Amino acid sequence: PEKYVVVDKYTAESVLLGANVYAPGVLKVHGSVGDEVAIMDSKGAVFGYGRLVNNPLKTGEKTGLAGVTERSLFKTPKLRETSVFTDGYIYDQSLPSMMVARSLEPSQGDIVIDLTASPGGKITHAYELSGGKALVIGIDRSLKKVERIVKNAQRLGHNIYTLIYDSRKIHEYLPTLRANKIIVDPPCSDLGRRPKTSLLLTEESLKNLVALQRSILKAASKIALPGGLIVYSTCTLTFEENEGNAEWAIRELGLVPEEPPIPLPQTTLSEYPFSRFTPYVMDTPGFFIALLRKKG
Repeated sequence: PEKYVVVDKYTAESVLLGANVYAPGVLKVHGSVGDEVAIMDSKGAVFGYGRLVNNPLKTGEKTGLAGVTERSLFKTPKLRETSVFTDGYIYDQSLPSMMVARSLEPSQGDIVIDLTASPGGKITHAYELSGGKALVIGIDRSLKKVERIVKNAQRLGHNIYTLIYDSRKIHEYLPTLRANKIIVDPPCSDLGRRPKTSLLLTEESLKNLVALQRSILKAASKIALPGGLIVYSTCTLTFEENEGNAEWAIRELGLVPEEPPIPLPQTTLSEYPFSRFTPYVMDTPGFFIALLRKKG
């Protein structure tokens, strides 16, 4: 195409569904404000067509609308541009993601910690499920990530505490920190997300991800109170990141598998009551949930 905008993969996947283009996702612009442009990824694959309303690479703006998508392969409502979203009445989240906080059944008196909380969907849901009566803490490793948690919590009107730490060593940074309910939703290979622009995963990157996930699970086991619950989840499909990690936590960390309090689709890849959402079997993103208890 003669005029185009190159966007990152997350923006490309959103454009596939009809979302607009925002400044943080823009990598390159070849065109002027007002032009109709092709919206593509760095490899040249076109995901939609729209109109350029701002060139953030020229203006230096870090936020705000860059392009209005006019044609895309699929079409979904632009929920984040509705008043019910901006006024804090809803948080857009997939069904499997909603089951993570629900598995913990947060209530008054609980201390709930999400060790990799950004952008805040699961920890704000935990706060909501407790009726605002649980002490809820969201942790992530950078200011930018924590700012996203704060932004969402403020939009929803939720009172959530946030901390900037590398969760792999949270027990060393804050040796007295304890919680009876912990969410571990670590970085993963992301193969369950819909839509996906790429399914590339190398053996080396998978190995590194599993090591990272296990280190966060280990940290969770150290700050969990005796008898406390840890819910481990990913939005991917690999055995290694899912059942493999949960079985490792049982074997190496001494955690005990728990039946989820709500009926969820059970995995066929383990003898334990883990939950697996499979896109080609059910109409959801790919997802994995394991509920584990620390002996007490």
